[in-house]
Amino acid sequence: AMMKSPLWAYYYAIYIDKRPHNDTRQAVMESPELAYYYARYVDKGARDDTREAAIKSPESALLYAIYVDKKPRNDTKRAAVKSKESALVYDFYLNRKTVVNKSFCNNYIDELTEKMLSIFE
Repeated sequence: AMMKSPLWAYYYAIYIDKRPHNDTRQAVMESPELAYYYARYVDKGARDDTREAAIKSPESALLYAIYVDKKPRNDTKRAAVKSKESALVYDFYLNRKTVVNKSFCNNYIDELTEKMLSIFE
């Protein structure tokens, strides 16, 4: 019943179930950001369904590729390149291309993470 809200589903998975369940996973997939967080912190690994939800946003696709898949993939790359910054950081971390420097990448990821955390406010 409470799974109508993606955010509450995420909280439920983290604090009540303390493990993945299909109903909470299904609910979070309405939000690319929460799909990424769910894959990273609840499933603790990649799945086709959470990836598919996460790649609806270039930023979530980038973070999913770096922290969940931990490798480049065509689908995450296609999504990440829709944002110039995400494309550059994707190339730096996953394709080892150094168009930008590490501090640019780290700063971008910090800003991105901070922005994404606002969904929890």
